[in-house]
Amino acid sequence: MLPGNCKLGFFDTGMLHCPGVAADVFSTLSRAGIQIELITTSEVDISLLVAAHYATDALRLVEQVYGTTPVESI
Repeated sequence: MLPGNCKLGFFDTGMLHCPGVAADVFSTLSRAGIQIELITTSEVDISLLVAAHYATDALRLVEQVYGTTPVESI
């Protein structure tokens, strides 16, 4: 991982049958001015790399939109 960045991972089997979740997350963070450095996704997982100083804001925004917290934050 690049220094000064934070990895956020979101997992929910419900994403399997709900298209557009990743796009919503990306749009939400973009509107807040949070730049995503790296993205990996699967049918049930979204992992993002953001600057560490944005990590708390990114978590808060995703929690507000989806009522969930990440499965990992490194």
